[in-house]
Amino acid sequence: MVLRRTTKSVDGTIPVQALLYNDEEICATQEGVGMYDGTQKSPNHQAGTVVVTTHRLFYIDARKAYDHSFSLDLSFVTQTDYYAGLFKSSPKVTLHLSGNSYTSTQESDDDDQTSSIIKISFRKGGVKEFYAVLKRSLKGKMWESNGIGTSTWSSESTLGTDRGTVGRSGITGILQNVEISAQGRETGMQDALQDLEALMVKAKDMVRLAAELNEKLTAATAETQSFASPVSPTEPEEATFIRSSLSQLGLQMSNAPVTLDMIKDERQWTEELARELAQILQGSSSSTPKESGMMKSRGIIALDEVWGGWNRARGVALIPPSTFLLVLPQLPLCTDPPIQTRTFASGLRVLHTPIYTHAAFSARFSSMLALTGPKTTTQVAQEEGMTLGLSAEMISAVEEDGDICRDDPAGYSWDGQDD
Repeated sequence: MVLRRTTKSVDGTIPVQALLYNDEEICATQEGVGMYDGTQKSPNHQAGTVVVTTHRLFYIDARKAYDHSFSLDLSFVTQTDYYAGLFKSSPKVTLHLSGNSYTSTQESDDDDQTSSIIKISFRKGGVKEFYAVLKRSLKGKMWESNGIGTSTWSSESTLGTDRGTVGRSGITGILQNVEISAQGRETGMQDALQDLEALMVKAKDMVRLAAELNEKLTAATAETQSFASPVSPTEPEEATFIRSSLSQLGLQMSNAPVTLDMIKDERQWTEELARELAQILQGSSSSTPKESGMMKSRGIIALDEVWGGWNRARGVALIPPSTFLLVLPQLPLCTDPPIQTRTFASGLRVLHTPIYTHAAFSARFSSMLALTGPKTTTQVAQEEGMTLGLSAEMISAVEEDGDICRDDPAGYSWDGQDD
């Protein structure tokens, strides 16, 4: 039988951590599995837990852990198949095994290829995750680093001496394996961080390449449409496919966000950020109404709303508040009409166009009161197209100048101040 000649019995009452080699680590565990010996169910292995490590596959039986548990070296596995299950049939993973085995006895001549497989039946789910981890372990071939798991064993050592020769057992072995696992995780984390740094460098190159490719596609499309009939302004199929691919990868952008590593001069970096923010606020000349800037139809906006909108537009290249405040003094030089910063007495800070300066609003508000009579704060907010909070702040500033007065008996309205 396949299980007899390719597996080694282990003491399932001992934690799996104590059965591992020095450089072996647990990769995944799944409960509620049964085993197939070839194409037939193995009667003694129908309720257990399967554990895959960097070197081996363990089956720990839930009923008779001491008698029916075993391990299989991954070096014997030559191919794997995945079956998703159908109706009442459970998902299964099939392991095709090589001709090497632990036993030295000759197998019968009528053994065909189907007898060199074992199947793992997953009765409680988890097959996809487990199969992915198993494939990674097989691809890694960690057992080849020191030759563990590749030697041929006799049947006597398989059935008799294996349980008595476990190199590390008990509390000492468990603690030793925990320490080794912790060191392995730390090393893996350091390697992962190095890979992440390399990925970040490559990601910047990909974003830059995507931006250049997008600009070339835009220019090529515009040139093609200038010679084509105005009735069919569609893009070529190749350009549409490339744009769709870039969009699915999250790399499609007309202008890549400016980052400090692109520009060595900090002053120039601030100026570039100001130009980028100006486009976010006012849009570009070619922007559609849907893509217009945040202040295209608004003359005044709170600073926190601008900061949040800008960072959403930049994606992962976020701007901290300190850098945002450094950019604001450069903003009037990059906007038309110029956008200024204003701080109210309450501490609220806003960005506004020239028509919302204190002098312009005060003159406009006083004229409105003289022509139409008293107004409430809500009415002023609706008339000026701003939020109720901003309206109250601006009216309070005009009131401090003495140009208007509060008419409390009339329901908290404002009236012009008589000379």
